[in-house]
Amino acid sequence: MSDVIDIATLRRAYPVSDTMSHDTVYEAIEAAKSRKYFSSSSSTKTHDPEWSGSDSWDDMVDTVKRGWVEGRSSVASGLKHIFTSGSARVATGASVDYDVAGAYPDVPMALAGEMEHMINLGDDVGTKPIVRLLVSLGATASVSSKAIMNRGAAVCALVDEIESAGNSCEIHAVWTNTCGVAKSVYAVGVKRAGEVLPIDEIAFCLGHTSMLRRVFFSMMERHKFAKDHGYDGGYGRSVELEDYEWPSDCIYLAGINSSPTPYKTPEGAMTEVRKLYEAQAKAKQLEVDV
Repeated sequence: MSDVIDIATLRRAYPVSDTMSHDTVYEAIEAAKSRKYFSSSSSTKTHDPEWSGSDSWDDMVDTVKRGWVEGRSSVASGLKHIFTSGSARVATGASVDYDVAGAYPDVPMALAGEMEHMINLGDDVGTKPIVRLLVSLGATASVSSKAIMNRGAAVCALVDEIESAGNSCEIHAVWTNTCGVAKSVYAVGVKRAGEVLPIDEIAFCLGHTSMLRRVFFSMMERHKFAKDHGYDGGYGRSVELEDYEWPSDCIYLAGINSSPTPYKTPEGAMTEVRKLYEAQAKAKQLEVDV
């Protein structure tokens, strides 16, 4: 699942490039125990927890293991603003039934504590398209944790709209950096199509600052390619993937590298995320109505 970036394609435009990937956030955390090549480690620093999203690496790991309860509440709050404002809607259809068990969760209902929040699609499940989302977590150092969380809530809302309509999402998180002529891409699988994933896990992978500034940073710190090409001097420059660098059947949601302004509010974040999604869905002729 995590090999969503084809290194051969990447190297056609950037001969000096490399990738690192993991199938899940748990694999990424476990791999962080291996050798680090950087002389210092931003992923484990304890200063400025507001910026890094957690007090320490161990605190972040504990959050992942026990579930990001605070994030569930924060994302739920963001979703409430998004849906109340009309920036998004929960898609419905006759083929969708709710129960305590099913194919996948309805995100807002689950966050609200509704027991019957699982969606059953019955015989229609095989007839609906799979939407592959490639979500960039790129954010410059000046981007606040609040903006990152607003963006995460917006992506969760988008996923809910797509899946509530009876479709299924496959989600990958990516972070892309350059340093001089070198380019590196880091990827972590978030959700397989049809997979029932805990809400806390989705919220952490898409909206917790530590996913970028601890988990992805730790991947770079043990990437010999990054060390050999000078990334340890400042962790490179966060950029976006070019349109030819991701699979043609993916929808790529750009990160917050260029301007954080749209992400200052939940509603603004939802508007921006929908704009990114709809432009590509239309161009790719995806039969998914959100």
